[in-house]
Amino acid sequence: MSQEGNGAVILTFPDHPINLQNNLEVTWGSTIGLTWDQGPNNGGKPVIDYSIFVFASNNDGYILHQAGVKSTAATLEGFMLGVTYTFKVQSRTEFDFSVGFSNEVAILAAMNPS
Repeated sequence: MSQEGNGAVILTFPDHPINLQNNLEVTWGSTIGLTWDQGPNNGGKPVIDYSIFVFASNNDGYILHQAGVKSTAATLEGFMLGVTYTFKVQSRTEFDFSVGFSNEVAILAAMNPS
């Protein structure tokens, strides 16, 4: 056990990302844009990257859609029109992944009516 002031760095799990939102400037048709903020506490190490999980209304659970996202925004492509997808994001540091996930956001893959 290290005492305070002896140079010890205590690492903990990073907080999960917050404020996950649909990026309306990007989302259209089969493309979905997401933005979020880093959680308030990184656990003592910088966030390395984020993982995005998706749940489709026609699936049985969340699946990893994209790992290694380096920023707090992502553009995801190839979604089926007319299907509602729900997303959540997890952060990762050198220590480990965040214990929890961001809030969930549901987005309908759709195009503007003609």
